[in-house]
Amino acid sequence: MYKTTISLLPATKTLVFFSRPLAAGIGDPTEFEKEGEEVKVLLSPDVSRADYIFTVNGDSMEPEYHSHDLLLVQRYNGSDDINEGETGAFIVGNEMYVKNYYTDGLHSFNPDYRPMLFGEERNNTPVFYIGKVVGKLGRSEIISEE
Repeated sequence: MYKTTISLLPATKTLVFFSRPLAAGIGDPTEFEKEGEEVKVLLSPDVSRADYIFTVNGDSMEPEYHSHDLLLVQRYNGSDDINEGETGAFIVGNEMYVKNYYTDGLHSFNPDYRPMLFGEERNNTPVFYIGKVVGKLGRSEIISEE
């Protein structure tokens, strides 16, 4: 006779969690992943689309995102471009930002912050697209570190 076993464990996904801002001095932005650590997160529709978790630092994206919010980011795979008005994670110089993308630059939700304009306005500082923000994550949804 065969026994049927039912698992009561919730479905999870492993994401890379960045608990602090990226370190200054990163020369190759593709190396930023070394700054994160793998964590298991309860599976949800937003989590299923995400690859990274970033912590918001500051109030430039209020009222939508507040300081210490955890953002789910879907990694840029080289083919899906960000659309105008979408929120994404970016590396500008040696800093990481969460901003809205527009053709003229990166914008904040909070009107107290000026846009980070592309081209000569930013001294041609390279901008790298990490990926699209696909949702927020509650701290209780992180269930373990690998």
